Amino acid sequence: FSLRSWLRQRGQDLEADQRTAACFDLKIVPLCVSDICRGIARMHQLGLMHRDMKPDNVVVFFNEVGPPTLKITDFGAARAYKHICDALPLADGNHPLSLDVCTHWYAAVELLLGDRQYSEKVDVWSVGCIIGELVTGYPLFRGEEEKPHHVLRAMQRQLGRIKASNCPSARRAQGKTDFLPCNKGEIFANQAIVPDHPEWDAFIKHCRRYAPAQGPSAPEALAMVPIGPGT
Repeated sequence: FSLRSWLRQRGQDLEADQRTAACFDLKIVPLCVSDICRGIARMHQLGLMHRDMKPDNVVVFFNEVGPPTLKITDFGAARAYKHICDALPLADGNHPLSLDVCTHWYAAVELLLGDRQYSEKVDVWSVGCIIGELVTGYPLFRGEEEKPHHVLRAMQRQLGRIKASNCPSARRAQGKTDFLPCNKGEIFANQAIVPDHPEWDAFIKHCRRYAPAQGPSAPEALAMVPIGPGT
């Protein structure tokens, strides 16, 4: 079944009045993360970006012996960014990249800011969000509503303020101030996600950078999966 179903089986409840988180053993998380990163790395090697990575689109296969195996599914939003065959047009002036992709909780900042100049690294951002959910048991950027500006506010509370100086997409979105709402007195800070496990905190943050060039590729993320103390 899906990773979302597994999270629910382990106690996650996103609909209850008092929302509960799943409880995951950190010893199994590196194996799950490696499977997801390996799948994304293979897609990117082929020249495809998934563009809708989320727990619902990861399938869990339980083995009789050893840990479960995770595989990526649902390629309905996938797009070629390298030439694969003539049947798959590349993104260009005649075939621009769509913004109507990816569930907002897992969408990269580029997508939420309406920037069509995004790359395959939107998948790595989504993977960082999935990993954060595995470690914490709860979606990292769940806003009051599933709308871009609510998710952007939740994102900034955790990763710090989005500015033209730290986010290329923000520079291209100048004038669209409604995308970056700020309540009076609201504090935006770079907060620890998993303070008890700094190795996972650093890994998750590295996958989610406002400047995509500063974030890892999928193979780099796979090589960075924490395997030290606490995992």
